[in-house]
Amino acid sequence: MGILKKLLYFFILIYGGLTIFLYITQDRWVFWPTHKVSLNPGVTTKVSLSYSNVSFTTTDNKNIFGWYIPGKHRATLLYMHGSVGNISDPDRLDYIQALHKLGLDILIFDYRGYGRSQGKPTEEGTYRDAQAAVSYLRNNQGVTPDHLVYFGRELGCAVATWLAAEDPPAALLLDTPFTSMPALAKRTFTFLPIGLIARVHYNTLVNIRKVTCPVFIAHNPDDRKIPISMGEQVYKAAPDIKEFVKINPTIRTESGMYGGQAYMDSIDTFLRDKVNL
Repeated sequence: MGILKKLLYFFILIYGGLTIFLYITQDRWVFWPTHKVSLNPGVTTKVSLSYSNVSFTTTDNKNIFGWYIPGKHRATLLYMHGSVGNISDPDRLDYIQALHKLGLDILIFDYRGYGRSQGKPTEEGTYRDAQAAVSYLRNNQGVTPDHLVYFGRELGCAVATWLAAEDPPAALLLDTPFTSMPALAKRTFTFLPIGLIARVHYNTLVNIRKVTCPVFIAHNPDDRKIPISMGEQVYKAAPDIKEFVKINPTIRTESGMYGGQAYMDSIDTFLRDKVNL
């Protein structure tokens, strides 16, 4: 019995320690920013677009940095990226180029703590950053809601969905959404009480039910980090005007953009046929 008690105490100590450690450090598991902006849309050989450096201020006085890339004024796309790196990552430049070819003006920005944006990333902070980006487009570029499209990838899907529920655009495009951050974390930390200790929620599944605009969802069926079943759950909870596309995992650029022209064509068709853009 003495040995069993010692083993039990040891287990409780380790389990409790891991739980406390994850509770304290969970922001580090969610946000993986880099600060050096090493590329831009105008200097690389693959992506050579006219662009402007822009900055805008959030309601809590953080200066947010981004790029505005004018297109053919079909609509303006607000790009919300994932949790790793910053706006200068090569795969994001590939997405910008591909989306720009659809005739879209694009604003891509870094969340606070990413790239040249001030502050420390938090869930609430990313929401404020996105709201400030919309305000910039309205006040500086004259963009109206009926010509505004939100685009999110991975973590950006959660930010874009929250924003669409709060400030409706003409359309919401989601690339690889997850249902919520606790549900995603539970896949890795299966043995810990994630639901009890989660401070970062990003509940896409709850927020998508509040969205009123048409929703386009794309997901790579081979994605190991965010399973396609999560994308399907988000799709089922979305409003009636919606479309779900499986991204072809065999088509991929060197920098990591999946789907190729067929993926972009599906976005083009969705915007034309279901959003009238």
